[in-house]
Amino acid sequence: MSIFLRKISFTLIEVLIAIGIFVAVITIVGTIFRSALLSYQEAQVLAQRYQNLKRVFWVISRELSSALRANEEIIRGEGEIFKGDKQALFFVYPDSEGLREIGYIFLPEKKSLVRRESKCDFNFNTFDKEEVLSSSIESLNFSFFDGEKWENSYKELPLAVKTELTLSYKGRRENYQELINIPVGR
Repeated sequence: MSIFLRKISFTLIEVLIAIGIFVAVITIVGTIFRSALLSYQEAQVLAQRYQNLKRVFWVISRELSSALRANEEIIRGEGEIFKGDKQALFFVYPDSEGLREIGYIFLPEKKSLVRRESKCDFNFNTFDKEEVLSSSIESLNFSFFDGEKWENSYKELPLAVKTELTLSYKGRRENYQELINIPVGR
């Protein structure tokens, strides 16, 4: 009968070993989960930044292309219709309410790209509305193609505008570039 009356309990050492293994497994699983969650959050932030940057380039490209199509027919001889340098770009843009002046300006002290808009007076000095398009920008450079070479400043309608942008995020620098071809420029 002693065979059937075997002890069915665990010793204290066996229980402590089981608890130790359980704690180790839970710690490892928790660390993996936390790491995966942080990676997911980082990917979400980077995707949002990339989408914002894509939107910025799309807005500049759309407005710049539309503005330059109208120049020969509507605003010839009225004053400045385009002005650009390394950190700013100004042009006249037609919309449903008439002609508007649009400006894209890099503000290094705020590390921001700003879009400014106003009714057209052909001088690019005053603006009614201001919107921050992107922040955390380390540098921004506009270049203008005249058909032969790239220029850092331009006062006519170029054939293309190149935008080079450097963003900073958690100590990393990310470089982006967009080339906007203008088929009716110059």
